[in-house]
Amino acid sequence: MREVPHDGHLPLLSTRLFTTAAWAAWNFHIMLKHFHLSLSLLLLLLAGGLTACMNEGNDDCGAEQGKPIEFSAAAEEGWQTRVSGTTFSSGDKFGIFAFYGSSTEPNFMNNQKVEYDGTAWTYSPIKYWPTSNYAELTFYAYYPYKASTTLTTEKKLTFTMPDDADTDFLVARNTQSRGAITLNFTHLLGKVVFKIMRAPAVSSFNITGITGFSVTANRTLTYDFAHLTSTSESSPENPSLHTYTLQPTFTSSLTVGETESEVATGYFVPGELTGGTLILTREGGSTPMAITIPAKTVEAGKTLTYHITVTPSSSGSSAGRRGNIATEYGVRVETTAE
Repeated sequence: MREVPHDGHLPLLSTRLFTTAAWAAWNFHIMLKHFHLSLSLLLLLLAGGLTACMNEGNDDCGAEQGKPIEFSAAAEEGWQTRVSGTTFSSGDKFGIFAFYGSSTEPNFMNNQKVEYDGTAWTYSPIKYWPTSNYAELTFYAYYPYKASTTLTTEKKLTFTMPDDADTDFLVARNTQSRGAITLNFTHLLGKVVFKIMRAPAVSSFNITGITGFSVTANRTLTYDFAHLTSTSESSPENPSLHTYTLQPTFTSSLTVGETESEVATGYFVPGELTGGTLILTREGGSTPMAITIPAKTVEAGKTLTYHITVTPSSSGSSAGRRGNIATEYGVRVETTAE
């Protein structure tokens, strides 16, 4: 058996082994400290990111960036041309202008047509959410879509009534940075309804068509998306006397009874209707029947209903002969909000 030297020192080999083991232990200690530091930093960053996401109310924390932009749309309660209730019908189209950043021009979407296929709103080419810092996009939408529509740098849009007065006009605005764009459309026009009935003393009265509705009214409307206001500009042509070719609500003829039947409808720019004349053609009458319509005010999102009662010549408020049948009539008017 070999004795340990009396000087107390281990043999050289043992000393080297001890030194190597100690160095390895020291390195492991340093690595472990770095690992704990890195893990703590990682957990801190994750916690900070989660808090930021929660504070922003974002459930998917960035998953929307780079995704296609989708739309959903609804109209406020009331009447529409094609819209049923608060929902749209297949084939409906709206136009949309979208702004990115501080641009005064629609630099993201410029009168983009968006069409409803009965299930979803579609458009082409597809646009995607910007990938930088959840940049907000501002969307200005109008219904119905028209290819020639433009938006001014002041964010104003002008609508001109068509000759058939058969077009409702709605607008919507939204600003978002992620998710499906929800557009809640608001009516800017008023609806005018013509209804007719006959007094019990009138035995029969049938209408075969509507020649037109001549009235002095506002024809153009400008909507300001920036301030959410609409105005009807004054000009020599606005308001103006114009004859609108209203489409009858019946097919070929209407048998007028003792209860009211709807004859025609139209959508008008808010303002006063004056000097109105509704011209009907009647079965058995060689001359069109001209009905004087009293002046009334059209309000946005509301319905103005004209109630026309056909009375005998002896009790009517005005008289006239149309063919061989007396066609005196009385008119009463009421306005209801829907």
